[in-house]
Amino acid sequence: MYSFANRSDTEVVDEPMYAYYLTHSGVDYHPGTQSILESQPADIEQVKDQFIFQEIKEPIYFIKGMAHHYEDVDLNFLLLDLSNVFLIRDPHQLIASFSQIIKTPTMRDIGLKREWEIARYLIDKGKKPIVLDSNDILSDPQKELSNLCNKLSIPFSNQ
Repeated sequence: MYSFANRSDTEVVDEPMYAYYLTHSGVDYHPGTQSILESQPADIEQVKDQFIFQEIKEPIYFIKGMAHHYEDVDLNFLLLDLSNVFLIRDPHQLIASFSQIIKTPTMRDIGLKREWEIARYLIDKGKKPIVLDSNDILSDPQKELSNLCNKLSIPFSNQ
């Protein structure tokens, strides 16, 4: 997300489904819950209207989402004219990262099962997502991001 946020031709939205997830799931132990609920709509239709189906001002529109935020969400909008990119991470690293924020993260918090369900849904619908390994990006960011841009048919920018 940060790489795309640095591009002059890109608008980035960070986790627009977060408030929906917090209100829908009943989870109340996430950090910053109150500020998230105050800053985002919690109604799924408002989220879609405000962040997904809005008028896009820049040539590239990047929405960062977390798979577990899409709990009980109708995924049909993911089949529209957009590209789905999955950033995966070694589960040990993922759990270690989450445990710094959430004392005892659950499988629901981490979202691996939901991520698999979303990927499976897209593949079954003939819309294969792009999958990136975070360790590969850390090893050679320019190469991996250049490859990603190529797959997305957008110019690479190292701005």
